[in-house]
Amino acid sequence: MGKGRYKIIRVIDRIVVGGPTKHVVLLCSQMDQSRFQSLLVTGSAARGETPCMEYADANRVEVEVIPEMSREVCLQDLRVIAKLYLLFLRERPDLVHTHKSKAGAVGRIAALLYRLTTPSILLLKPRRLKTLHTFHGNVLKGYFGRWRTRIFVAIERLLASCGTDRLLVVSEQQRDELLGEFRIGRAAQFKVMRLGVEMDHDGKKAGEFRHRHGIGAGEFVLASVGRFAPIKNLDLLLRMFAGLVSHSPLLPIRLVLVGDGELRDSLAETARRLGIADKVVFAGMQEDCIPLYGDFDLLAITSNNEGTPLAMIEALSQSCAVVSTEVGGVVDLMGRVQAREGAIKICEHGVMVPAGDAPSLQRAVECLMADAALRRQTAEAGRAFVRRWYSAQRLAGDMESLYGELLDGKPKTALPGADPCRSTKPEDAMPAGSWR
Repeated sequence: MGKGRYKIIRVIDRIVVGGPTKHVVLLCSQMDQSRFQSLLVTGSAARGETPCMEYADANRVEVEVIPEMSREVCLQDLRVIAKLYLLFLRERPDLVHTHKSKAGAVGRIAALLYRLTTPSILLLKPRRLKTLHTFHGNVLKGYFGRWRTRIFVAIERLLASCGTDRLLVVSEQQRDELLGEFRIGRAAQFKVMRLGVEMDHDGKKAGEFRHRHGIGAGEFVLASVGRFAPIKNLDLLLRMFAGLVSHSPLLPIRLVLVGDGELRDSLAETARRLGIADKVVFAGMQEDCIPLYGDFDLLAITSNNEGTPLAMIEALSQSCAVVSTEVGGVVDLMGRVQAREGAIKICEHGVMVPAGDAPSLQRAVECLMADAALRRQTAEAGRAFVRRWYSAQRLAGDMESLYGELLDGKPKTALPGADPCRSTKPEDAMPAGSWR
């Protein structure tokens, strides 16, 4: 490898449909190839998940698979650590960047072993290696029971203290939660690295999705895009939608669920039990969701926990309005609160409701359906915001700057302008009559 070119190994537990996969593939493919040579190491998709290795292939990303690596914690993780250690010995990386909790644990343990198991350690000189970890979401809340969560928190604290140079988060809210509530890492270790999204699509025409699924031009389309997993709480969305249909039975509305996963059959059964099966479209996994948002009137996010939802960024980039539960990085994406209606918060870039609150969610959807001006106002403001701060080019540039700071010892050049998500300006009032 030529002078000044660094070898980067990224580790993620599996390549499946979702935001983290797009994130790591974009980093591997869009960072300056003359400075950074990337190898992506991954494991096996879990049962019920949809692998998308072709996405990495299409972006010409070099991938090495360790079949034993999966999202579940098990004894074969010891074999995964050993295989990663041997891989590091073979490849001699300058920097190891892990993504998500499981890969973050095994990857950082293997990296620590690689640094320490060298004859020079007798002179207190470990191998030269920088280690970064990205928290895409937060499995320390809403995923496991009390004692299992405590064990995982203890592991994250230990790895942060002895096995990580930088801890990357996708939102300020996530950083504050990890530092304050879980006491993981030190403030100086953290860096907010917002997601980057490819926002241009392949030229598919608006109306194609509606035509393919028999949705009339005059029907209001409420959509959800993402994994069919418990943390997404799609059962809440179905129950809310049933209430919406019951409240206005003649209203021309469809619910579109884009995605797949372990709860596919359960959600279909719930739709049948609630009597709304004829109004719910299970659209399956889509290779590229960006063109679909032009056919949606409103995106709904009902998660109990989120890092930074990729679907929300993609929707806003295409001027599609958003209503979401107030969780995780959603708060940072929504911008300042403009007005309140009970538990509902009307923000610069969309509307938020408390997690698990079906009545507030239904009320918010009904009001957004009735107020096209508000949908347009929040969606256009959101479009300008995400296209400035969440582009794939911006992500690659910021990561190159951070890697350069760590590997070259040169200070990072900060983005110009104020922090886009933590404005100190007073809240602006919503125009009179825009929420009724």
